[in-house]
This record gives sequence, structure tokens and C-alpha cells, in this order.
Amino acid sequence: MIIYLSLLDSREDHSKFTLLYNTYRHAMMHTAYSILNDQGLAEDAVHDAFVRAAKNFRKIGAVNSPQTKAFLIIITRNVALTIAKQNGRILIFDEEGTINAIADNTTDKDFENFDFDRIVQEIRQLPATYTDVMYLNIVEGYSVKEISAIMELGAEAVKKRLQRGRKILIDKLTKEGIING
Repeated sequence: MIIYLSLLDSREDHSKFTLLYNTYRHAMMHTAYSILNDQGLAEDAVHDAFVRAAKNFRKIGAVNSPQTKAFLIIITRNVALTIAKQNGRILIFDEEGTINAIADNTTDKDFENFDFDRIVQEIRQLPATYTDVMYLNIVEGYSVKEISAIMELGAEAVKKRLQRGRKILIDKLTKEGIING
């Protein structure tokens, strides 16, 4: 805990982070363990996730909010998947090959006239590669640069995932007749 607190500036931040840690550590551990199936690696993933959270602490709002929980679970899942990949524990399929034509002109404006809850529901059904960046960008309002720092991905990778995620989402909504192609 001292490591995390050393990354924060004020006593108020220390108190808030301690509450954050006590509130979400078990859920984060469960997420990491469900991916890694190894107690030690799961603990490492949770530790790394809390370090990232501490480094991006100014972006965290209320501790007991669904947004904060989602933010921490996304970070934990991303760290756990990275650890699993590095340790050869799972095979992560690259979904990029399944998408041929990518529309460069898909933007957040394509989603402005739709029910927000419906969009969140559809985002959660996307492949994990796109779900996290889409959720952080569209739902939480994080910039490409912020998502890049949170997920430790290059800015271009984040942009490409957002572009492809938007394309998949628009195609799905068009197919369902919710929007006109």
C-alpha cells in the first residue's frame, strides 16, 4: 500500500485511494485470477493495476461509482491478459484480420441520437479488444492519449481500436435497422 500512496500527493488522495483499494481489491483479484488461474500472477496483475490507477488517480471520480469499478476492472483485465500472453498461458486471437474495410469517417457523432444505455450495452458486446477502449472513450470520456497511458498501448493502437470498434458498432446497429447505412 505504501508504494501506491507514494504516487499520490495529498492526505485526501491517500484516504481516497485507501478506500478505493479496500472497496475493489477483491473484485480486481477475482478478475485477474479468472484470466490467469494462478494466485501469484493474479496478485501481480492487481498490483500493476493499482499502480496504473495511482498514476491516473486524478481521473478517478467517486470511489463508489459504477464508472470507477468499470475503470479498475478494465485496467485489471488488460494487465492480466498482458501477463498471460507474456507467460504463454493463453492464446489471444488477433481480431484485426477479420475486418477488411474500415471506415475512417466514423465518429462519436454517429452515436449522438441514440439511447445511451443501448450504446453501452452494445459496446459491452463487442470483442474485448474493442470493448475497453470504446468504453473508456465513449462512456467515460477519456482521450486517446489518456487511454494510451492507462492501458499502456501506443496512441496509434488505441486510435485503430476505436476506429474498428466504431465500425463494428455502426455495422451492427445498421444491420439491426437502428441506423441507416
